[in-house]
Amino acid sequence: MTRRCLKISWITLSVVLLSLGLFMAPLGAAANTLVFMGPSNLFQPELQMAFDNFEKRTGIKVEPMSLANWNQLNDKLLTMIAAGIPPDVVYGDDIRIFSYAEQNMLEPIDSFIARDNLNMNLYPRPVVEGIRIRGKIYSLPTAVSINGVYYHADIFARYGQSELPTDWSSNEFLWEDFVNLVKRLTIDTDGDGKPNIWGMQSFGTYGGFDMIGLWNVTDCDRERTRYTGTDPKVINALNQIMSLYTQNQVTGGVVVQNTAATLTLHSWYLTNMKNQMDAGNRINWKVGVLPKAEVRVSQGAFLSMAIPKGGANKEDAWKLVRYLAYEPEGAMLFTRAENRTPVHRDTMRNYVDYWNSIAPNANVHVFADATQVIWRWNLVCGFGGTEISNHLNKAFQKIRSGETPVQAAIAEIAPSIQAILDDSRRQATN
Repeated sequence: MTRRCLKISWITLSVVLLSLGLFMAPLGAAANTLVFMGPSNLFQPELQMAFDNFEKRTGIKVEPMSLANWNQLNDKLLTMIAAGIPPDVVYGDDIRIFSYAEQNMLEPIDSFIARDNLNMNLYPRPVVEGIRIRGKIYSLPTAVSINGVYYHADIFARYGQSELPTDWSSNEFLWEDFVNLVKRLTIDTDGDGKPNIWGMQSFGTYGGFDMIGLWNVTDCDRERTRYTGTDPKVINALNQIMSLYTQNQVTGGVVVQNTAATLTLHSWYLTNMKNQMDAGNRINWKVGVLPKAEVRVSQGAFLSMAIPKGGANKEDAWKLVRYLAYEPEGAMLFTRAENRTPVHRDTMRNYVDYWNSIAPNANVHVFADATQVIWRWNLVCGFGGTEISNHLNKAFQKIRSGETPVQAAIAEIAPSIQAILDDSRRQATN
């Protein structure tokens, strides 16, 4: 993403606005009306209920913008800011929101937090620290999408494997235990020389680049100035992760199709498990903690809402952000609509109760507890995160196929990733 959209001529801008359907009465300019921007396909019906309740309490109407995906959010936000009609509130994940903050497109909200004496202890400390961008807070957190191990409890039981632990502070279930487990559960049941059950469907994102935190290492500094993926300690972590795909060859199958025993993935996948259950798939699934290598942490994506610069209704926008992300009534409705792991203390309890009513023995509290051990993947948390992810995915494909060893694959993408980080710093100074 670049900021070239902010410098286009009015004629060009007019064409873009027409194509995006944005030539109308200035959005958010109507008295007592706020525009909320976020991908509508992510939300459940409770979102409108939250907006309706907010209007009843404040007299301020909320107009949600209908967006199909994150890319459309980027396009429309940049175009609206260039046109001088930014939305009042924008919702997004860390790739989007942190990038906007790095490019000085958002209002810092530290002064609002201090003025209204918000109790930030209602959120887990790692989450509050995680949303800081170069020392400032630009958004209030609503949820995280955080990693855990989904597993097929019947496959575990059939082959005599113990259930996974659910305590993130436990010293049980080490990395070596996990590797041995998925090797034991990669099974040829019909003697044809090919596994019918695989120990692992997948392990994290892009093959597991987001899992290096388990070795207490990082591939990028907190300020996102330097790519450190070539560091020997990072390469060691990646070698161990990638051995699941190369040396050990334990990956294949699908948990919900009874052909894989484990799936290490974010909490958003809970909805897919519920959909499977609603469709009649009575798979006996549960959730456990990640294995411990040097430490036991869980990479999470931060979701939050912010106030774009240039808006005419900053005070009312702050009221909406505070209502949806902080005040219990609004936060409860929003997190139900959001369908992620909430981070507000009150909404977290409701989340666990909700999932216990759907899957009583699935141990979904593992995801809520993981907010205390969340690991911030600095590399993708901000400007250029999508492009960096694309480089990582290409490297993973080369590693998995055996075309390129881990160290060589990382060395190949390192200059491109560093160039993106350098561009991020230049954008921040423009």
